[in-house]
Amino acid sequence: MRESLRSRVQTRTRHGVESRPASKAERLLRYLGADPAIVDAMLGDLAEERVSRTELHGERGARCWYFREVLCSTPHLLAHAVHRASWRGRTLLVMGLAGVALAVTFAVPKLFDGPGAPAQLLVGDLGGALVVNNERPVQLTMRVLDASGRSMSDSGVAFLRVSGPPFRVSAKGIATCTQSGDAVVRASLGALTTPFLLRCRPVRDVRGLGMLNLVAGGPAADVPFVALDGTGQPVTLLRGDLTIKDSSVATLDVTADGHSRVRGHAAGITTLRVHIGDREAFIGVHVYEHASSLDGIRPDQELAIPVTLAAGEVRQWRLPAAREEYFIVMRPGEDGQRVPRLAIVGANCSPVLDAQSFFCIAQHEASLFVFRSRGGDQTRTAQGMLTVWRMPQP
Repeated sequence: MRESLRSRVQTRTRHGVESRPASKAERLLRYLGADPAIVDAMLGDLAEERVSRTELHGERGARCWYFREVLCSTPHLLAHAVHRASWRGRTLLVMGLAGVALAVTFAVPKLFDGPGAPAQLLVGDLGGALVVNNERPVQLTMRVLDASGRSMSDSGVAFLRVSGPPFRVSAKGIATCTQSGDAVVRASLGALTTPFLLRCRPVRDVRGLGMLNLVAGGPAADVPFVALDGTGQPVTLLRGDLTIKDSSVATLDVTADGHSRVRGHAAGITTLRVHIGDREAFIGVHVYEHASSLDGIRPDQELAIPVTLAAGEVRQWRLPAAREEYFIVMRPGEDGQRVPRLAIVGANCSPVLDAQSFFCIAQHEASLFVFRSRGGDQTRTAQGMLTVWRMPQP
């Protein structure tokens, strides 16, 4: 293809050039001293060939071909320009090539420049402390940075327990927390040394404390779980991760102090995984949708009705007959103090955890009553959330 272009260039230079606006590249080459006929012919033929290749091979293929041909033609054009150029044109050309060479000289080392010598060792996220909740041996990790702050491989870092409880810490950083306590460990890499606090808090069991019930678009809630040590006592210094299976139903909100809460986004059911050390627990997350009545509730649908009552006020809702079982709960409002009371008439119900939660079978239409007695502070209202789940058949 290159030979055909050369022949077409020769033909065009013999028969003259067409009159058309010159591009910036053409004006530059002419200024340097290149023959205008050769410049116009060569660049014009490249442009025409690119148009035809675009129709046959698409824009991407034509673009690759065009740049390849331009690169191949550039030395010939520059040599021709230098041969015909005036002293000013040659000076500008030499200065331009020198500038390009200088830029490449500075850019190439930056592209291939790797990390420098180790300059800093970092550990943990608690001011130089590392929390371990594992009972089984675990690999301690360090962050190695060079003088520019770039991460380096942590291979070669050596560890040594200096003081504190007799935890087993190998030279390669394999630590075994046999009991709760704090030990001082020194990490070293060449001349660098960094002491840090190894805070062992082994966890024997992680337990979920019931389901997590949320309302779509409502406030977030804390994760109901507890971590226990080998004696059954709660462990409060924890490092782990929380994972929600379906993020379209609920997500995790992380506060400024690192505390995680769960927020409901869309009605549905998903699972929250709590992983601490070697242990994990799974918590069901139910997100209810806002409603004003229970009419038309479908199997496996979860509805939430906000309730605000003054002293002595009563509200009533119709509970449709169903073959499926209902799970009905009167949940506290935001203050958690003045909660309306719940009563169910016309259904066969049994309490679940307390007098405000029931499993019910409604063979016939039943009624739900939410009320507040006249006792206590009469000036403040009682707030709560009535949640009803028409459970799917097993």
